[in-house]
Amino acid sequence: MHAPLEWHTIDRHFAGQSTPEEAEAISRWVAEDAARAAELEAMHRLWLAAAMPESPRFDVNAGWRAMQPRMREVTPLERAPSAVASRPPLRLLGAERPRARWRRPAALAAAVILMVSTATL
Repeated sequence: MHAPLEWHTIDRHFAGQSTPEEAEAISRWVAEDAARAAELEAMHRLWLAAAMPESPRFDVNAGWRAMQPRMREVTPLERAPSAVASRPPLRLLGAERPRARWRRPAALAAAVILMVSTATL
């Protein structure tokens, strides 16, 4: 009886990238038990369903040409009206350093664990 196959071996088999030795191991594994052929087929259907779709191709130059006129329409910040320029800077939520209320109890717990573990040695 052979060991179960590893997932990366099966993945390479489905992708058509397995070595001859791996393909032989899969054939032997399936031949050992008739139910494994159906199991392998079910895994292959799932593998195909989970496959990433082909990514779309982008024309960077066409995107840049479309963006340039829109960039010219926007007023740069240094030329912005004084009402906008005089606003206080935005503060990001969660940007403050979190309070460290947990540090002291954590340090005490670590010290107790260390003392107990060294006492039992």
